[in-house]
Amino acid sequence: MKTTETHFLSPLGVLILGWLLGHAEGGTASKIETGIGPLLQLWRSTKAERLQVITAEISLLVKAGLLKSVRRASYQLTPNGKVEILKALQLSSLPKSADWRTLKIRIFLVFIVMLMTALLNGVQAAPPPPEKKLLPLPKDDSTFAQRVLSAARGSKSGRFGENKVFVSHVIRQLEGEGFAIGDVNAFKERLVAAHRGKLLALSRADLVQAMAPADVEDSEIGHLNGTFHFVRI
Repeated sequence: MKTTETHFLSPLGVLILGWLLGHAEGGTASKIETGIGPLLQLWRSTKAERLQVITAEISLLVKAGLLKSVRRASYQLTPNGKVEILKALQLSSLPKSADWRTLKIRIFLVFIVMLMTALLNGVQAAPPPPEKKLLPLPKDDSTFAQRVLSAARGSKSGRFGENKVFVSHVIRQLEGEGFAIGDVNAFKERLVAAHRGKLLALSRADLVQAMAPADVEDSEIGHLNGTFHFVRI
């Protein structure tokens, strides 16, 4: 079956407007998901995910003037919305006896054709995520130590006792805050230098049998005859 191109409708938009075409009384995002959800299951596996994309699409359709909010988060077609969905379904007008039961096969077929066409043309391909710009760690030793201590205090994991945080978890916290760690060994050398300058305090893990081996290994800093694992806060 051939489909007419529309400037407004995405494949999901066709399903939403098609469902509302067959339900003149309107419906909420949840009711729409119940009707069209089975066709979206391979695309969005959970009901919560389907509701999220349906709600986002409804918002776009409202802004485009194809849907209107009528009551309690319920939506109906606008006159323009009805024109667009009829155009997409290759219908000049809506038959008097038409309802969702009689329309859904046509709507599903149009959805599938549009979706496959979009996939083949690359329209549906998600754009690459924007490259995250990482911040350099402060070059000044004092500012560097303050940033490390702030990250250690903010870490929700890797704590041992009330005032010690594994170095590896401090690194993860800094990365989560958008800082570029770079060479981990070089970072650890800066920690030692800050420790020696009394800008922060490092300590070793004594009760290693009570700790996660990976945390101990990843946090270990060897310096002269000593070993450090924690940033003290």
